[in-house]
Amino acid sequence: MKASSLLSLVLPALATLLPAQTPDHLVGITRATPALRHQIHAACTILNQCALPGMPGSVGLPPFVGGTAWNPARSGAWVSNGLLIGQYDDNCAVMCPPNPLGVCNTGLLPTAIGNVTSGLAVDEAEGLVFISFPQFPGGLNRIVVPQIGAPCTPVATFLAPPCFAAFGPILGLACDWGKSILYATDGTSTIGMNYVWAAPMLNVVGITCCPPIAVNEPMIGLAIRPGRETSTGQPCANGSCPPCPQVHSLRNDPNLGNLAFTLGLDQAPAGAFSWMLLGSGPCLAPGVTIAPLCGPIYTLGYLGSLGAVPTGGGLFPCDGQASFDVPLPSAPALAGAVFSSQCLTLCLGGGVLGYGLSNCISWELQGN
Repeated sequence: MKASSLLSLVLPALATLLPAQTPDHLVGITRATPALRHQIHAACTILNQCALPGMPGSVGLPPFVGGTAWNPARSGAWVSNGLLIGQYDDNCAVMCPPNPLGVCNTGLLPTAIGNVTSGLAVDEAEGLVFISFPQFPGGLNRIVVPQIGAPCTPVATFLAPPCFAAFGPILGLACDWGKSILYATDGTSTIGMNYVWAAPMLNVVGITCCPPIAVNEPMIGLAIRPGRETSTGQPCANGSCPPCPQVHSLRNDPNLGNLAFTLGLDQAPAGAFSWMLLGSGPCLAPGVTIAPLCGPIYTLGYLGSLGAVPTGGGLFPCDGQASFDVPLPSAPALAGAVFSSQCLTLCLGGGVLGYGLSNCISWELQGN
């Protein structure tokens, strides 16, 4: 069950800027044996990867086909091998097919010298679209920049700085607009480009480079997988509340502009009522214990609560659940703001009150 929220009205005034929680990282579909690869650019290491069921390889297709994008509302990756497209979760379970909304033509058509479009990324803060337009089989990596209001009318262009002499044509782009970083890959190497937009010019003001890795299985697309929550504390219960796991977590990703952002409580006491407590800044241990609660509150400084939401269930003592909608505004100034949340449950059994508390989670508003 869900509770609507006016939280977007208080976020700008009460957000606390602190270091990120779990960091974001790059993801991309691979070419020969299709897999979803999770990769850390700064450390130049592969976190993990898993095979994509139902997705054929792209070895027989032109090298510039394919792509990857991230859907924060469902916390999954859109991937394409150049012919097929599908959505997969972190563990490569199939989520759903696509639903195209529209199409337009940039005019960046293949040329006699081998220029083709090969990557796409968006900066929602500045209202920019990035399109890579490299030369194949090797040559200049040009990036063309339209604006979101007219995504097929380029207004600026620049050359991607090569990190290595062997850096090839760009096969994918990804944008962390909260940090103004544009990422690019030639399949095995990645570049992070810090940029400043001063219409009609886009200036690259710094770069970071990751040398080639997994050269036999290049990526053919690129996206940013947002960071996840971190957890503090253990659940507790007293009175008529049974000792349930009471797992509090994000149901999707805290990306700015995600109007479907939701937090959840699972394996909670059945037939109870739940509130989500919200704090500005991360979960703070040891917290504060207030009678008659069963344990500490970690959401300090406290902003308020959402609820009460009936947990439902009833077949088993701990099959209750609750969801809390927190529509996130498209407010670029909030990128990097950290919040905490924790669920409080009220039980009433046999005329006896009981209280339950979940773990506390810290999460960061992100612009990617």
